[in-house]
Amino acid sequence: MRDGVRLLTDVFRPAVDRPCPVVMSVTPYGKDMLPDWIHMTLMRLTGVRCGHLACSKWTGFEAPDPLFWTRAGFAVIHADVRVCTSPRDTPAF
Repeated sequence: MRDGVRLLTDVFRPAVDRPCPVVMSVTPYGKDMLPDWIHMTLMRLTGVRCGHLACSKWTGFEAPDPLFWTRAGFAVIHADVRVCTSPRDTPAF
């Protein structure tokens, strides 16, 4: 950014040497925040049924699964929004 803030992004590409369509997610939760398996296990033990979560280990919270989409020929971009998870960033509201 012009003010020096760095926005972090993960890019997953299919194994092809040509342009491809993109599925992009931008999240305030942190692009590297993975589903909380411990919390889901505790909820199941108390009787709450959330269904089955079938996604790869690269899937962020409420984000598209890179493995699924790259196999389908899409590139996947996971990006953090400004001031979401880094303590070095300060809000400018």
